[in-house]
Amino acid sequence: MTTTAMDFPDQLLLADYVEDQSEEAFRQVVENHLSMVYHTALRRTGKRLTLRGC
Repeated sequence: MTTTAMDFPDQLLLADYVEDQSEEAFRQVVENHLSMVYHTALRRTGKRLTLRGC
């Protein structure tokens, strides 16, 4: 069974990260929002090259 962002709401993931320092929970939150963060930064900077290291 494949897990999705809906399977692990951010609030639960962040609680797991805070309580247990769960790297997996933090990774899932980042993965859930990576596209939004990337595209927001791209709109703000207008430069793909600036974002390649992110």
